[in-house]
Amino acid sequence: MKNCPVCGREARLWPCPECGFDESRDYEHYPTLSIPQRLGKPISALQKEYHLPFKSMLQCPCGSRLFYVDLTHQTYVCSRCGGTHTPKPEILQAALHARRQYKRLAAGFTHSVLLREDGKVNAVGSNTFGQCNVAGWTDMVSVAAALFHTVGLRRDGTVLAAGYNSDGQCNVDGWRDIIAVAAGEKHTVGLKGDGTLVCAGSNGYGQCDVEGWRGITAIAAGENHTVGLRRDGTVLAAGLNFSGQCSVSGWTKISAITAGKEHTVGVREDGTVVAVGQNSDGRCSVSGWKDITAVAAGNCHTVGLRENGSVIAVGWNKYGQCDTADWQDISAIAAGAYHTLALRQDGVLLAIGDNSGGQYETPG
Repeated sequence: MKNCPVCGREARLWPCPECGFDESRDYEHYPTLSIPQRLGKPISALQKEYHLPFKSMLQCPCGSRLFYVDLTHQTYVCSRCGGTHTPKPEILQAALHARRQYKRLAAGFTHSVLLREDGKVNAVGSNTFGQCNVAGWTDMVSVAAALFHTVGLRRDGTVLAAGYNSDGQCNVDGWRDIIAVAAGEKHTVGLKGDGTLVCAGSNGYGQCDVEGWRGITAIAAGENHTVGLRRDGTVLAAGLNFSGQCSVSGWTKISAITAGKEHTVGVREDGTVVAVGQNSDGRCSVSGWKDITAVAAGNCHTVGLRENGSVIAVGWNKYGQCDTADWQDISAIAAGAYHTLALRQDGVLLAIGDNSGGQYETPG
């Protein structure tokens, strides 16, 4: 059980039934404006943090300052009482400019993929094999990125892929009823609505031997291994296990998973983290992590998103990919081979680490 950071009420589901704060950030169904006014944070601090003219900001007669923009993009609607208000044009313009443009991130070897709220996709970085050729993708709900290819899941359950296809990892045209996708070095995995998996690409290490898996609710793909989270909180893994990255049989009460080059990471239901695999550089040194809501794994580093919006990272840090200590108010993270991406709640994209391919240049 969590307390809503806006009104303090205990909430099992989001948006908060009391004030409408959208913890899930599902902006397609609830287009909340990115002004999460936390209890105890003064307006002056919010004004500086979100670059909005809060001194002129509307205040509803009910006392709330938390608004969302209605679907016409012309009117504020109070998230507490539902009252409608028309702000000054300059305030509305500033608010709409700050509204989140992206909702999902994915990171490959030297490219980054950004899923926009309108279902379109931007990709930046190296495009040697066409892995950034996603300009025509529309109506997407999820994306994944690997060494030299990019995968996108459409709202209708079909899948698109672009980039290097040496082993057939982009041969996903016939996939249907997919609800999640993951991408490894030379293989692609899809989770179907019935809890089974489909796989395309290299199977040299058995990473595509997942036909018998059942009851899967989430998937991850490492360089040469595949991981599946079961409905009961246990985990399955297939593929290369040279460093023990598939040794997950004892894991229980897991709520989220990710996979890197030679390691696998899981978030427990209590917010603690477990990891197995190569740890010569400390990428699996996560035993002290707490209050984690999401994890991402790069080639040699691991990133965790805390409940309070801060980010922690461990592992090889040659390019500074673990220097995330100053990041705050983060809503999503992704880890590439040697770079780390984050989406701040105000819509600002953050990136750190290797940029040799231009993988965190500003999208066009």
